[in-house]
Amino acid sequence: MNCKKVKELLMTDYVDGELRPDIRSKIKEHLAGCSDCRTLEEALQRKAVEPFRNAQKVQAPDIVWEGIKDAIAVPERAPVFIIRRPAFSLAAVAALIFLTIIFARPFFISHGPVTEYVQEQAEFFAYLDTGANGFVNGEDEGIGTAIEEYFL
Repeated sequence: MNCKKVKELLMTDYVDGELRPDIRSKIKEHLAGCSDCRTLEEALQRKAVEPFRNAQKVQAPDIVWEGIKDAIAVPERAPVFIIRRPAFSLAAVAALIFLTIIFARPFFISHGPVTEYVQEQAEFFAYLDTGANGFVNGEDEGIGTAIEEYFL
């Protein structure tokens, strides 16, 4: 056994006398060869065990033990939402991917001939609105002939 494990056991089960006999004998072998661990064991005996060797054992009231039993016997509450079947998770992920594709599609699809036609028409109307009708700032600059009025 190494010193770390022996020191841990010395401070817990060894001084309480709760160790199995085989582990207790391994600790005694280690204590025979390790002065640091032996010093710790002697200090624990002197400071933690000896003062209480002649102490009177007090029995806890029954109400204390009932409270302990009740605290131990309380069933654990189940989490509010547990995914018990992977099919539900898979369906949720598939639906999320499907909706993402549907709503993101217009951003990634090339604009076809309809969009190009609408763009051309918008440019044409913008051209007509820039003064191609013969009026500039609300004044007629034409010569007033019937043919000019017909085309403009």
